[in-house]
Amino acid sequence: MPVSPEIAWVVSDQIGHAYARLLNATQSHIEGEEVRVPEFVAMVILTNFPEGITQTTWGTYQGVSRQRAHVIAKKLVAQRLVEVERVGRGSRVRLTADGHALISQLQPAVSAHLASLLAPLSQQEAETLSSLLSRVLPLP
Repeated sequence: MPVSPEIAWVVSDQIGHAYARLLNATQSHIEGEEVRVPEFVAMVILTNFPEGITQTTWGTYQGVSRQRAHVIAKKLVAQRLVEVERVGRGSRVRLTADGHALISQLQPAVSAHLASLLAPLSQQEAETLSSLLSRVLPLP
């Protein structure tokens, strides 16, 4: 049976609320860093693509347009956290060593804070939630 529009609305609202809480948790740990939450999220996405991805695909994973991904890339390139390589008519984006270092530095504290937000769930429930979300939002 397909998902009803009513439950789709509720689930979407819950995901949006969770997203806002998770972004706020991340913000508290990156204050004073040279990146804001959208750039940090964009960099974290790149950790799943060691060889890099196209700017269009990167924008899709961020939930932004190719043009917005370009703006984010430009800022991160200026900070030497990502590199953009022209490939034909497109561009491939990947983290630099400095980008990887920043993620590695921030990940332990951010992950611990995120774990505290998910504390009402058991480990198995969190894994089930992750599995369900990956069906809707597949990553490699």
